[in-house]
Amino acid sequence: MQLHYRISEPIFFLDVLVNYVYPTMDGLVQIVDNCVEHFKIREVIGLGVGVGANVMLRYALQNQSKMDALILVNCVATSAGWIEWFYQQVYYL
Repeated sequence: MQLHYRISEPIFFLDVLVNYVYPTMDGLVQIVDNCVEHFKIREVIGLGVGVGANVMLRYALQNQSKMDALILVNCVATSAGWIEWFYQQVYYL
């Protein structure tokens, strides 16, 4: 019997937590690793889109022995440019 788990980013609950600090990319990888360890998952098929793809790629690089497959959609491994940075600063005010 196969079990399926989904880890969602915590940003949807930010209105509840005023002083919440969003985790770094490595922090998100640690969250995935903690979930895998907590549920004693031995084999992982990773699926990530956008930031999730970057997180899953980082997780796969650190845990190659656990990975069965990896599906990445729109994976961007570069840092944001000035336009993206400015947009995020203005949009999230």
